[in-house]
Amino acid sequence: MSSRNPLREKVYEAIDGERAYQDNRGGNSARSKVTDNRSLGDIILLMDVYVDKAKQAFAGPHPPGKRDALHAIRKVIALGVLAKELHGIEFRQ
Repeated sequence: MSSRNPLREKVYEAIDGERAYQDNRGGNSARSKVTDNRSLGDIILLMDVYVDKAKQAFAGPHPPGKRDALHAIRKVIALGVLAKELHGIEFRQ
């Protein structure tokens, strides 16, 4: 059995932390705690919004732009995890 790449484990840890934040709503008073029942289309649209934010951030001054772009990408990936949690897991054949 092969062990996982330690760097990849850190990436997964960051994604899992973002999913926990999304589930908890991170204490964000603008968004109350809700049971997530978003459609797959709603999640894809949210992912697109955050991809746009990543592009806008990356076009900005570096290194803050790179940091902000990576922050947005973490959200996109975590939203992808949410989509799988709510709408099914497909494995590569």
